[in-house]
This record gives sequence, structure tokens and C-alpha cells, in this order.
Amino acid sequence: MNFGVLGALRVRSGERDVVIGSRTQRLLLTALIARAGSVVPADSLVEIIWGDAASASALPSLYTYVSRLRGLLRTGGEDVLLTHPPGYLLQITPEQTDAGRFEQLCDRARRVAADDPDHALTSLDEALALWRGPAYAEFADADFARPEATRLAELRLTAIEQRFDAGLALGRHAGLVGAIDAHAAAHPLRERPREQQMLALYRCGRQAEALAVFRAFRSHLDEELGVEPTATLRALEASVLRQDPALDWTPPATPRRRASPIRRPPLRAARNSWVSGATHKLPAQPGTPPPSTPRTRPQQPRPASARHRTGPPRCRSSCPASSGARPTCPPSAHSCASAAW
Repeated sequence: MNFGVLGALRVRSGERDVVIGSRTQRLLLTALIARAGSVVPADSLVEIIWGDAASASALPSLYTYVSRLRGLLRTGGEDVLLTHPPGYLLQITPEQTDAGRFEQLCDRARRVAADDPDHALTSLDEALALWRGPAYAEFADADFARPEATRLAELRLTAIEQRFDAGLALGRHAGLVGAIDAHAAAHPLRERPREQQMLALYRCGRQAEALAVFRAFRSHLDEELGVEPTATLRALEASVLRQDPALDWTPPATPRRRASPIRRPPLRAARNSWVSGATHKLPAQPGTPPPSTPRTRPQQPRPASARHRTGPPRCRSSCPASSGARPTCPPSAHSCASAAW
């Protein structure tokens, strides 16, 4: 179940429009949507629907309207309009209203605008496409709807100007001059469109027209409010006069993409398998040379005389040890290095 308040009231269940025929029922539902997620007291609903003309039968009549509206909004056997003393609760999420989705898209655009203006522009286009007319169009002048309608209208103007900012960041100043001019003319006291208008004209090589925009706006503010433009706009005028290179368009940096992490083999499991005696070979990483085999010195064959000789080695006849006496010479000077001491 989805609800639309950015224009005439609209209720959809899947692909089907739910017709809310009675004006009183539409007024009741609009009041509940404006405070979705909160309990609206029954006395407040009576005041919204009948005002000073409420009679003693107003409360029983409210019960009847609520019962009929609950049946229209029931989907899959579940009710979204619940009774919660001292009133009623429309239990829906922000994603179920076009106003809630609009705000979410604007928040997303604001978060990525500096790093990815193209993504921000796409989100803002999607957000502004949700508007079908003034917010709470049928009941925008009612006391309960006026604050919310005014807030949403201001958010829409801000989204339009954020869209201009994203377009300027992408170098689309030539195609935006007309749209910014129309927006500035429709809202003559808003300063942000004048700043965007001056920047777009300057980047199109129309410096004189950019300065004329500033002079006209300053004169209009003085006549209407007796105030001067802000320091930001005055600084922009000074930059245009001296042709500051910082005003020229530069392509935005390409947003960074996070590289996928490299999956490494389970070293702990491999170590445990090795310790337990299991045969486990780790997979070689790409680009790693095969492990080298340690080189061993080939074993030299022993001479036949030494291979078949048994018993302790004998000393030379000139060595004192050959006669069984203990030699007096040091081992390093002994003529037989194989004698046992």
C-alpha cells in the first residue's frame, strides 16, 4: 500500500488505485498521513473534519468514517489503520509515501554531491519526478496540513537548486542558463538562483550579463527589503570582475571504486593440518616461483682400503703411540691424526 501527497491524494495497492470517494474520508486520511507513525487523538480529528460545526454526533460519525476507511486500506487481511487510545494510528513507513521517498532521495544526493555529481543528479531527477502538484494539494490551506505542505515546498525548491549545482559541476552551464533564469524569476528573493545564474553566464563567456544580474538583484533587494546581498554573492561579483580562474569549470574527479579484497588461504587451518601430521599444501599465489629444492653435496665413495679396514686405526712406526706408550707430543703435532687419546 502506497500513499501520495505530492499533488492530489493518491492511494495504490500494488498496481491498483484505491478510490477514496468521500471528501470527508479523503480529509481524514490526509490528516492521518500528515502524522503517519503517530497516534492522532479522536478529538483532533473531529476538529479537523468539522471544526466549530461539530455536533454531539460528530464522534460516532468519526467512528463510522474510520471503520469504512480501514476496510478500504486493508490488504492481505492486515490493517494499517489501527485503533490506539485516545485515537488512531496509520502504521506505514516513510517508503510507503511519495513524500518520504522524496526526502530519502534528496538526502542521498546531498551525501554524494561533492564526490559524484552525476549520481546526485540522477537521484534528484528521480526525487523531483515524484511531484504531481502542490503538496497536500486539496487541503494545503488547512491548519493541520499547512506546516507540512510549506516544509515540503521548501525542500522541493532546494532540490531544484541542488540539481542546478550538480549540472554546473558536470559542465552543463550552457544548457542550464534558461532553466536557472526561469527559476530565479519565479522566486525573485532567493539568492542561490542568482548566484547560479551569474556563474552559468560567466562560464558561457557572458561576463557583462552576469554582472547585470547582480546589479538587478541588489536593486530589487533594496527596494523590497532594504537589505544588501550576502557576502557570498558580493564575493562572486568581485570574482567575475577580475575574471578569477577559480570560476572556470574543471571536470570533477572520477569517484574511487573500492578494490575487492584478495582472498588468502586459511593459514591457521593449514598449520593445524601440518601439526597433526596431515599432508596439506597451500595453493601457490599468482606470480610466486615454485619452491626450490635444497641442494646436497654428493657423497664421495670411500677408498677400498678404508672401507674394509676394521679395528682402531694404527699409528706409524715412528709415532710413540705405535708401541703402546703415551705420546708426549701435543695432539696437533702428532703424526697420526686418527690416534685415540
